[in-house]
Amino acid sequence: MGKLTLGGRYLRPKLVKLTGMKQDNYQKRFFIGIQVPKDISLAISQWRRQAFSVYEHTRWQAVHQNDLHVTLRFLGCLNDKEVNELSTCLSHLPVHFFTIATQALNLFIKPQVLYLSTSCSPSHLHLFDVINQTIAQQFPELNRRIQYTLHASYQPHVSLFRKVKSLPLLDPPPEWLWSVNQFHLYQSQPNSDGSKYQILNSFRLEPKH
Repeated sequence: MGKLTLGGRYLRPKLVKLTGMKQDNYQKRFFIGIQVPKDISLAISQWRRQAFSVYEHTRWQAVHQNDLHVTLRFLGCLNDKEVNELSTCLSHLPVHFFTIATQALNLFIKPQVLYLSTSCSPSHLHLFDVINQTIAQQFPELNRRIQYTLHASYQPHVSLFRKVKSLPLLDPPPEWLWSVNQFHLYQSQPNSDGSKYQILNSFRLEPKH
């Protein structure tokens, strides 16, 4: 999943201890993100397999090809009621299509995640802001549980590997470019190979006129 950074330093979302809640209602973890299209995720995976072949015997965990994404907002644990209400609020946001381009290879040191940084257009940043404003206004309890800093610290990226301790010395990666016309509500499902991500709901953006 995507993370936030400030000056290259990883910022962990501030988790507030839940009180007075039945914990069995909060076992599922969710986030909002942008899926990398299948043709781009295939191309990234093929490049990754070739470029990192010398590291195949390491303990790194590769993010599955179908799980490549750009995070917009980590949500933590939600119950079914919150999922349904949030999905309704996200159905019609005033944001137009935009384009994402991958950039450099980089590393979040503390969570040990190797990633491709991506561009952040004004429309991308607007989507990020609108989502966070919607959550802050319509879901204050959720916003209190998972608090984020302002968009100045938002660093969009595509995670490639987990459990990476140092940035490998490789040639610069290719640039991949795609148009974003929707975003998604994901459920994170942990397993032995790291989390897997299931899309629960999709939300269309508005075409440019």
